[in-house]
Amino acid sequence: LLNDFWLIKDGKPNGVCKVINSSEGAFIGNVLNGEKNGIGRLDYSDGGYYIGRFKNSMPCGEGIQVLDCGTVRKGIFNLNEFHAFDFNEAILI
Repeated sequence: LLNDFWLIKDGKPNGVCKVINSSEGAFIGNVLNGEKNGIGRLDYSDGGYYIGRFKNSMPCGEGIQVLDCGTVRKGIFNLNEFHAFDFNEAILI
């Protein structure tokens, strides 16, 4: 399901979109050529979420991720891999 402010280009959504996918969760943010790119929020289907930058639909750049177990990870993500600024940036709640 797509809605909000988007355009279809070459059959793919572009712009600020809300994308709901039952296996992944819900995303709201920038989409380019059907991929999450730029700033957005992804609410995982398990209850966790990520807020930050995306590239090619993966967390990439600065962001905050809250896992369903309560772990908070704040720092740099590189194509979905987390890299904390330093050890103290990974905080268990």
